[in-house]
Amino acid sequence: MLEPLDTLPPGIPDLTLGWGVLEWAAGARHGEPLFHVPDGDLAGLPLTLTDYQIRLVLWWYAIDEHTRWRYRAALVRLARGTIKSPTAGFLALAELLGPVRFAAWDPDAPGGVRGRPVSMPLVQLSAVSQAQVGNTYKYVAAWTARGTPLQRIYNLDPGRERIYVPSAPGITGGELRVTTSSPATARGGRPTFVVADELSEWTVSNHGQEFYDVLSDNATKVPRARVLGLANAPEPGSGSVAEDLWETWSAEQEGRTRGRQRLLMVVREAPADTDWSDPESIRAALHTIYDDCPWVDQEQILEQILDPKRPIERSQREFGNWRVSSYSTWVSAQAYDACAAPEVVVEDGEEIALGLDPSESDDATALIACRISDGFTWPIWIHEPRHTGAPVDVAELDYWVTQAHERFRVCALWSDVRPMEQLVRVEWPGRWGTDYDAPATPASQGSPSDPIAFDMRRHIYRFALGAELVASEIEQRTLLHSGDRVMARHVYSAWRRPYRDRISVGKGPDRDRKVDAAVSMVIARMARRAVLESKSYKKRHRSRAVVILG
Repeated sequence: MLEPLDTLPPGIPDLTLGWGVLEWAAGARHGEPLFHVPDGDLAGLPLTLTDYQIRLVLWWYAIDEHTRWRYRAALVRLARGTIKSPTAGFLALAELLGPVRFAAWDPDAPGGVRGRPVSMPLVQLSAVSQAQVGNTYKYVAAWTARGTPLQRIYNLDPGRERIYVPSAPGITGGELRVTTSSPATARGGRPTFVVADELSEWTVSNHGQEFYDVLSDNATKVPRARVLGLANAPEPGSGSVAEDLWETWSAEQEGRTRGRQRLLMVVREAPADTDWSDPESIRAALHTIYDDCPWVDQEQILEQILDPKRPIERSQREFGNWRVSSYSTWVSAQAYDACAAPEVVVEDGEEIALGLDPSESDDATALIACRISDGFTWPIWIHEPRHTGAPVDVAELDYWVTQAHERFRVCALWSDVRPMEQLVRVEWPGRWGTDYDAPATPASQGSPSDPIAFDMRRHIYRFALGAELVASEIEQRTLLHSGDRVMARHVYSAWRRPYRDRISVGKGPDRDRKVDAAVSMVIARMARRAVLESKSYKKRHRSRAVVILG
């Protein structure tokens, strides 16, 4: 089984206020634990955080040597039952009452720093519906009800949707309140901390996108204020805030952002090769997701997943934390990830086929290679415009195509024609056209063959056949690729596009998402199959076999 995806940084940070927050919650300053288990078989016992929750707290409160936060925002996207809401409630009360701001350096203190409370905290629990925000607030209410340690020690005045802090050591007055989606009324607020709940449900249609932008802008006005988002696995193409934050984090990982990494992504997914029809494979996957959640009955979840009336995509999203769609995406992200083989090395001089989907400006330009011997696929060059209308550098594209020909034995180069017709129909065929084993467009009805030009406008059905075959190879885990993150993002963004009796691949409703590397991958693999079927390739390899045997 492959390793599960886990984006929480490994280990623990050197500089963090988190240890002080954990000590405060355990009662180090007040002589009694401030938090107790609110329900279940362990109700009333002091709250014990899991190792994963502790690491989350430590990284959330990590600072740099200038006392700035390591992360400006976070998204906690975990499977159902992994207590996202209690964790958010714990952090909300820490932000209301605990030592969550830098006070002084202290080399003897855990984390190297001592904290202090926010002097006038305003904590917001936000969602696009009252029911969603209640997920977190019910834990906040349980921990601040009259007679609880927090209520007694801090003289809290709890209400149905607000909790007031009249005054406390280091706090001149504060408030925790519930807010629901209303961008107009939210403007102008000055929160010191925001929990944004169920971000997988925040979309344009329910004003969730605008609401999140307003909350983020409000937090930016207050020094050290931040937004913590919670989500289940979003459905690809849903246009949710959770999906957008995943894209932002991915861009940071790929170095496509100008600033340093500032988004803490907390995601733990079941292994990409989980077989959701095999009870033992599911059981192993559940163990990776819930290994530190003793309150979860994994066998009960297993029975629920195996219920024949339950859609498998729903179980994959809720319990595997997979980003899957029941109808729209071309292939599942998990199936594609399971095909990654980053350890594979391609030697100079090996035989390859190239697929190219060029662009003039807004779309990406992707040059993808596919090794003839085994179909291993990787990007030679992917160019994404930094802003709308930025043209591709034709000289740079020509450079990378030339480099590929100098380094490898290129058996085929297939490319869409527009907008690089001069290169595709004239210059490149003049350099290498006679070297290829398989022309992109065979001769027919008196028309000559074209070695490179694969005009997507004329070959829609042919491309759809190729896209279907590549999708099948991915789902069956028979395709190997390098694991390149940019190419993966293009594949994740690609949607199924019916054409006659076939399923092709193309863009989804969000036209800004790039899919060109996925298209180029299909073209490259089509070119490889044509090479394997060509007379010249077969003859060349028969000759090699004779030499070797002789």
